[in-house]
Amino acid sequence: MRRMCLADHGISGSNGGGDIRIGGGIQGGEGLMQAVRTYVGPGAVVSADATVNGNGGSVVVYSKDATVIGGQLNARGGVAGGNGGFIETSGANGFAIASVPDVTARHANSSGGTWLIDPNNITIVSTEDVASNINDASPFATSNDNAQLGVNLIQQALTGGANVTITTGAAGADTEAGNITWNADADLDYDGTGSNSLTLNAVGGITINGDILDLTAAGTDLLNLSLLAGTSITLNSAINLGGGDAVLTAGNGAITQPGGSITADLLTANATAGVTLMTNVNSLSVVNSGVAGNIAITEANGLTVASLVNAAAAGQISLVSTTGNIEHNHGPEQRQDHNLPQTTT
Repeated sequence: MRRMCLADHGISGSNGGGDIRIGGGIQGGEGLMQAVRTYVGPGAVVSADATVNGNGGSVVVYSKDATVIGGQLNARGGVAGGNGGFIETSGANGFAIASVPDVTARHANSSGGTWLIDPNNITIVSTEDVASNINDASPFATSNDNAQLGVNLIQQALTGGANVTITTGAAGADTEAGNITWNADADLDYDGTGSNSLTLNAVGGITINGDILDLTAAGTDLLNLSLLAGTSITLNSAINLGGGDAVLTAGNGAITQPGGSITADLLTANATAGVTLMTNVNSLSVVNSGVAGNIAITEANGLTVASLVNAAAAGQISLVSTTGNIEHNHGPEQRQDHNLPQTTT
């Protein structure tokens, strides 16, 4: 059994950070051997920074089973210029992290990097600085297969200028489906984060129960949100992106919104079993590419339709605006043999 433990390591450079691989390569690839379990101890610092002028490097902490990160991971841009780098933290069956990796750009004219989180199943929880499945006496002994991530760690990473990506894996001997569940009490307030992107990429389904919004009503921050699910997407909360764009993709299932609404500039939704959404957007593009399912959009203030396509032979398209007008920019529109109601009430 291969195990990897680490205290401190750095490969920073004045004109750019280097590449650090602990326990395996990016998402287990790059032709590198894979550790069964990987542990970065509390107080350890792993850095691939650009110290002067250049982009941050890349850091991967990976395992085929359980990954526990108690220390700090850095891939920062240079103080005189340069973008933040790339950090991946992955564990196929168990994953826990105690602090936010730093992929910030330390110069005003540069952009933050990307933090990729890649466990099997993951739950976004309200508990601050959560480090799930950690046993202090034996760091590699996880209590269960489900990874947990405190929503405050996501907020902190966005504040630091990172584009945060949370990606599930499908490896391991367990029976997890690779789902992402965002708990109802784990609201994300992106106030003060600037303009960043948050991507959830699941092999299975994505369920959002917690609100995503800027609690400062007059704030200038915006968040671009991408929900990319292998199966279905379910939205049960208020999502307000402050002028950011939303991309919703359900690879083998429906996009549904039993509760709440989604506010964005441009909303792009693609599914294979229908799309039902409550929206407040400026522009809309929706495609249902499956053999069944309807498209039903209820818009709050009027919008411009870029495209509406339903490939289902018996499917319906309903687009209703409660207070504003619906306009077309002459994008693709497929009606089959059904009607396309466009009404203002």
